[in-house]
Formats: sequence, C-alpha cells, structure tokens
Amino acid sequence: MPDLLPALKIPRTLAQDLFTALQFGAGQGWVSRHGAEYRLHPGTDADWPELARQLARFGETLFARFGEVEEPRATGLWRFRMAEAEKGVLTLAVEDADGKPRELAIDGD
Repeated sequence: MPDLLPALKIPRTLAQDLFTALQFGAGQGWVSRHGAEYRLHPGTDADWPELARQLARFGETLFARFGEVEEPRATGLWRFRMAEAEKGVLTLAVEDADGKPRELAIDGD
C-alpha cells in the first residue's frame, strides 16, 4: 500500500480569500506568507518580477500560485484552483509542486 501524503493545512481565511478570488474575477496570481499571515497577490506572469522585489523588500515568502500563472518556473510551489466537486458545486483544490492533486485541510472556524 503506498504511503499517503499529508494534507496541506491552510487557515480558513486563506481558503475563503482564494475561493473568492478564483470565483469572482481575480482568478490568478500568487500567495505569500510572512509568519502566520498569508496575502493574495492577483496578477499575471508579467507582474512576477515586480512582485518578487516587493516580497524581498517586505520579508515575505512565496507560498503558492493560484489560477493559471506559471512564474516563477522551477520552484516547488503549491497551486490552488477551482474544481467541480459534483455537478454545479465548486470547491477549492490544490496540487503539489509535481502537479499531483492533494487533500486540502482547512483550519479554523
């Protein structure tokens, strides 16, 4: 039996922010982390160089991509996207750095 990979655990506020961004228009970009705080940075691949400078300036770490952005390439980042759980029911899904679907655990109430 193969080893089960642990679920990615994220705060409920991040899950809600990602779901809203993906569902209502800011459908691609990045997620940064500074300590226990997460921030969404909507944008396109063309916005990556400026965002990288901002992250360095403020001591934030790049955590994930969401939507269709590909930059920065060759980095081990999570990717969040919308998925259809059943007909007409959307959910937040996550893939690991290799593009394999992973379980998502949402922490908090």
